[in-house]
Parts: sequence; C-alpha cells; structure tokens
Amino acid sequence: MNSGCHGQKHLVRSSGDIGLSTVQPNISKPHRQLAFALRCLGVLDLSALIVVALPNWIFTDLISGLGLGDSPARSLDVYLAKTTSALYAVHGALIINLSYDVSRYWKLIRFLAFAALVHGLVILGIDSTLDLPAWWRYIEGPGFAATGALILWLQQQVANGERDGAPSQRTTSSRDQ
Repeated sequence: MNSGCHGQKHLVRSSGDIGLSTVQPNISKPHRQLAFALRCLGVLDLSALIVVALPNWIFTDLISGLGLGDSPARSLDVYLAKTTSALYAVHGALIINLSYDVSRYWKLIRFLAFAALVHGLVILGIDSTLDLPAWWRYIEGPGFAATGALILWLQQQVANGERDGAPSQRTTSSRDQ
C-alpha cells in the first residue's frame, strides 16, 4: 500500500520485471486522460520506425514527393534521417512506459513536457533557416511544442482534481508546479 497525496491508501500492483503498474478504476478522469495522451504521443513517435525500415530509394522518393528535396539524398542525409527517426521511436517507447505509472514518473513527465516546449521552438528556429515548405516549417516545431503544452495542461488538470478531493494515484506529498 502507498499513501496518496492526501494520505489516501491505495494498492499499486506491479506487472513484474518491466515495471508497469495496472490502471486502477478509482483514478480520476484527468489522470486517465493524461495516461492516454502519453500513450497516443508515444505511438505517434514509435511510428518513426517506418522511416528506419524504408529502403533508401523509397525514402528519397518520399522526400521528393513531400517537396522536401529534389536531389538524391547523400548517405549522410539518409543516415541522419534514419537515426533521428530511431531516436524518436526510443522517445515514444519511453513515453509509453512512463504512461503506465504517471504518479511515479510525474516529475520526469513534467520535465519532458517542458523540454518539448523548448525543443519545438528550437525546431521552428532551425526549420526557418532552411529551404523547407511553409507547411513543414509551421507544423513540425509548433506541433512538437503543442505536445508539451498538452501534457502540462493535463498534469494541471490532475493536480486541480486532487485539490478538489478526487481520488489520487500520486504517491508523493510534494508537487512540482
């Protein structure tokens, strides 16, 4: 048994070696929404594995078709795109894993959300210096930042619910807000 934020007792069951805990039925709706959003964003990031698996000729045709470049990609370009995609997939797997115990990983989730805000601005800055289509420039960076804002907003909804006396899965008495 673990104590919640308000001294409430609840059972946390672990699924063993991988460190995932089961979702409890008395968890607040905002808490479930946060976990669901993290899983959706994780799956989106995991979809980058498609780029990793694409044959190089399909990859270069896809890049040309999207208006992101007409010249044949150099090996370094393909390498950077595929390793970056692999890193996105690792990020997605991490986010999905964190979603199964948002109470335990509350601070890390919050850090990653703030990092997404900054990362989105950095991406927008980089994209604005390159000859990329406007649709790419204005979707990639702001979209990444929006994911961080969404997670921070959902965390705030969980915190507001806890203040209003809703059931809590949080296991720490201090909150980083």
